Amino acid sequence: MMNNSDAEAAVPPSNITVTFPPGTKILEDGSRNTGHGDGHLVFIPTPSDDPDDPLNWSKARKYINFGIISWYTFMIFVILDVGGVCWGIWVELWNTTFNDLNNIYGANLAGLAMGCVLFIPFALKYGRRVVYIFSVTVTLACTIWMSQVNGVVSLVLANLFSGLAGAVSEALVQMTVADIFFVHERGTFNGIYLIMTSAGAYLGPVASGYMVDGQGWRWLYYWCTIGIAISFISIVFFYEETKFVPALTGQSSTPNPSQIQEPLEDAKDNTVTSVATRTSVIDYTKPMKTYRQRMALFTTTPGSLSTFLRHGYQPFIVLFTIPSVFLISIIYSGLLAWLSLILVTETAIFNLPPYSFSASAVGLLYLAGFTGSLIGAVYGGPLSDWSIVYLAKRNGGIYEPEMRLYMSLFPMILGPGGIFLYGYTATNGMHWIIPNIGVAIFAFSLVAISDNVLTYLLDSYSEILGDILTSLAFVRNGMSTLITFTCAFWIDSLGYQKTILSFGFLALATNLLLLPMIFWGKKLRIMSAPRYARMAAQQFDPRAI
Repeated sequence: MMNNSDAEAAVPPSNITVTFPPGTKILEDGSRNTGHGDGHLVFIPTPSDDPDDPLNWSKARKYINFGIISWYTFMIFVILDVGGVCWGIWVELWNTTFNDLNNIYGANLAGLAMGCVLFIPFALKYGRRVVYIFSVTVTLACTIWMSQVNGVVSLVLANLFSGLAGAVSEALVQMTVADIFFVHERGTFNGIYLIMTSAGAYLGPVASGYMVDGQGWRWLYYWCTIGIAISFISIVFFYEETKFVPALTGQSSTPNPSQIQEPLEDAKDNTVTSVATRTSVIDYTKPMKTYRQRMALFTTTPGSLSTFLRHGYQPFIVLFTIPSVFLISIIYSGLLAWLSLILVTETAIFNLPPYSFSASAVGLLYLAGFTGSLIGAVYGGPLSDWSIVYLAKRNGGIYEPEMRLYMSLFPMILGPGGIFLYGYTATNGMHWIIPNIGVAIFAFSLVAISDNVLTYLLDSYSEILGDILTSLAFVRNGMSTLITFTCAFWIDSLGYQKTILSFGFLALATNLLLLPMIFWGKKLRIMSAPRYARMAAQQFDPRAI
């Protein structure tokens, strides 16, 4: 919650209005000092004076809400990844093959790819809460189903539906971050989100290995049912709606395409005092919502049916007409596809000679990935947030989203190196610690880069965020599904080593796409600004930032 002194600190005097490209913001008010970057942070986006505005919530209220969806995210990724430790058991129990079991993981990824396309329009129109409740309810039913299956086909179908329901965790959580946190905080909380996804993907299998060895594989899904039931209760009774529908007056502040001009590329030459930036002091005379009102199932935003239906296909228009979105979708999707490759091959390689690990031993291998992810989340989260404030100070108080991408240069090269180390050493039967160092290195790179590129898009195109995240989730999971289903053919043709090393080179190629984003990202934002403005104007009354 902002107090009065915070609010006043965020109000630079102004007499001229300058329009920046999408994403370029005044992050520090230098008007109260010498202008050399030792001023006050500006709160972006600008909160209203309504105490029910999520941007005005107390820190405790924000953290509780974010904690609830963080647990939900953790459980979604646990359910996605825990089955791998059971593969050795299922091969014998159901007389199947590891290649057939790939279909279980692939089905879940296919559901994740389609789920956002189906459900995010409802979150934009009817609020976040109803979609979270639907998602967690269906996921709860699916975990009960998984605990009772007796064959591969049934488990594939259960994973398909759990993927459809859980898909919103890949877009709606970032939308929630944008709802309640300011620009200079988002890297940190996106980092926490990525820690939870990594904890689900890596720590879930660690615990599940011991569950399978000690209680049997069905208990694995009984425990998942208990975990997602806790999420169900917390969301239904404690998660507050974060979509804010303000009482708008006057002109819309969604930028008009005609306002975006080429000279904006030199926006840093304008002084901070030349930009109209204002904030509001919270008006506590306005009545706050009751608990029952805060827990309403629907928070409907006015808008036509055509606007609602447009969000079913607009993500694909955004993907192919805004270059920054397309490039980052390839980078981000590649990272998750290479992770899918590691998860699939690691389970198979360490179940077979010369390793012949038990289920619990295979589960312990995932600790390496979680350790790397934790370091990556700190690097791409708090350190990234600190770096943009520092760089904005050096830039006269003006923040450019590309400043976040500088932190990706180191992990950009390191990640493919981790894949090479893992692939070469694991397939040559070297000590299990060595390939897992490679996994940890890759996991660090994955989380660090993912945090930076996700926050880059959130900062650059916040008014069409739902469409962007939907397109990202579709491409990400579509690519991962393709890798999962075709991985078996690559392995049959090339063997494990050549397959993994080939994907290491592909990882390097996709990571290098960060370079044109760093050098020409601002030009791309300027070029796409008119289209972005038109798409923003077609949203459900977006919050102006």
